[in-house]
Amino acid sequence: MTPIPVVQLAAFLGAEWNGDPDLVITGVAPLAEAGATELSFLADPRFAAEARSSEAGAILARPGTPDVPSARCLGVPDPGAAMYRSVMLLHPPTALESFLSPQTIVASTAKVDKSAYVGAFVTIGNGTAIGERAVIRDGVRIGEEVHVGAGAVIEENAVIHDRVQIGDRVRIGPGTVIGSVGFGFVAVDGQQKRFPHVGTVVIEDDVEIGANCTVDRGTLGTTRIGRGSKLDNLIHVGHNVQIGKGVFVAAQCGFSGSSRIGDGVQMGGQAGVAGHISIAAGTRIGAKSGVMKSASGSIAGHPARQLIQQRRAETHLMHLEELVSRVSALEKALSGRPGKNHLED
Repeated sequence: MTPIPVVQLAAFLGAEWNGDPDLVITGVAPLAEAGATELSFLADPRFAAEARSSEAGAILARPGTPDVPSARCLGVPDPGAAMYRSVMLLHPPTALESFLSPQTIVASTAKVDKSAYVGAFVTIGNGTAIGERAVIRDGVRIGEEVHVGAGAVIEENAVIHDRVQIGDRVRIGPGTVIGSVGFGFVAVDGQQKRFPHVGTVVIEDDVEIGANCTVDRGTLGTTRIGRGSKLDNLIHVGHNVQIGKGVFVAAQCGFSGSSRIGDGVQMGGQAGVAGHISIAAGTRIGAKSGVMKSASGSIAGHPARQLIQQRRAETHLMHLEELVSRVSALEKALSGRPGKNHLED
């Protein structure tokens, strides 16, 4: 990155700066690692102790934050957003020039926009269209009649099967497979036969899917991931699943077939959703939850239930050993008392 005077950065951010006007920012770093000429930020009060001991030359924080010395505080209303803008300014993404590797195989009826970047050992099937400024990294396989939108990025060794629709500015991580056949079987003449999957997958605009994920195509219809949703690494989306807009899913989660996930749902890591159920818009699902029935609100546990119920159950479980001892003592005390047969009354 090119060093930038802190006063110039402050002007760019519309930030308040009362520190050394000659400070030059040479990099960005976490609070605990930042040096005297580096920029950091405090957006979460849980890191207040790190802010107090940080050696960062400038710290993005809300004006008047007591944990940040005023002489090192770049005052902004939203430190997280300001840090994002700062990093994008100091480390702008590398702009790739249009390129079509001679080692790529493009079918005769496929169309690749002249502004796209297509790396080595890529295969692109008949009827497929690659949009403006799309980036297709090395080793990607794209099937037939696929649409890849403008500005989309498909990372190394991903596989996009036939008829998948990928929107604008979508990012698909390395090794991810979109549009494979789902886990659906039907009994025919006493044998389990895989049901034909003749549907497709639609990935709407501004979706991000991490590395080594799998999104199965619909059986007869569409598996859909809604606009602006963000999926971490190692996530499975079963056939016919409908994921709404702006959904956030942490790593190692799974969605069974035909489940429906409402807009704005947030899902912690290693949680799972059973098939053919609905999760209401705005639901928050705790990590490692097993969601076995339709749900809303904040849920956690296995099976998942309302968060307040789960916390009560966990509290009782912490005292289980004590309760067992008390019950055992009561049983012992009662066993020595003469009994009374109420049938004789």
